[in-house]
Amino acid sequence: MINPSVSIVKKKLWRYGYSVKTFTTRDFELLVNQKIRVKVTSSRFKNKDGKYEWGITLTSLKKKWDILVTVLWLPVGEPNVLFFTRKNIIKKYGENEVGAGGMTKVLKKNVT
Repeated sequence: MINPSVSIVKKKLWRYGYSVKTFTTRDFELLVNQKIRVKVTSSRFKNKDGKYEWGITLTSLKKKWDILVTVLWLPVGEPNVLFFTRKNIIKKYGENEVGAGGMTKVLKKNVT
């Protein structure tokens, strides 16, 4: 069964035009009161592999997350969105690759 807060995040992001396919963290379970704001903090298009990448901040009343999003525009036109928290990025790439902003050099990597 999907955690209610995860479902609410999905619905909120859907309003922003993102189709959420996969969550790779349990941090969303900590979101409180179902009041979530979404802000895109960075974006870029990679000509080489045709990917769009966003840095997104999710904010609830007591918590704030910087999220890395990779969007693959599939032939059917619906994006596939993968989420990574700062903690997961550090675990996968190391502290030096993350930086103070939470998603600096990682945006340059092919995150799958």
